[in-house]
Amino acid sequence: MTLFDLHIHEEQKLTSMEGFDLRGSSPDFRPTKKGSLPKAEIVAVLRDEGERWCDWVETLPEARAVEIVARGEAGPGGKNRFEMLINSKEHEMHHRAQLMVIERLLGIVPHPTRNRQRPQESAQGSTT
Repeated sequence: MTLFDLHIHEEQKLTSMEGFDLRGSSPDFRPTKKGSLPKAEIVAVLRDEGERWCDWVETLPEARAVEIVARGEAGPGGKNRFEMLINSKEHEMHHRAQLMVIERLLGIVPHPTRNRQRPQESAQGSTT
């Protein structure tokens, strides 16, 4: 769990996102110049933070997951914490799809397609 997760979900136990400053709340947030991080560092951060996020979600008690959080300016009504966590996964999938479209526009076969094609090519090669 990051300090951000601890602050928001364990210490403050926020029930509303009204007036919440996401960037200001994370001491680890440091904007960088475009292209200033090497690819290996970006991949490492994404992998490590993704694992840490998953570990935290696995330990979230069900009673906390079903608590309703008011969305404030984000929209009317509230959502439970679990729904908000699912939204983060949907947001990730949205960006992955955007990347796949960009790859295809550039003539690159996205890695999920390449991974599916490899077993098919191996099977075709062994039958001939």
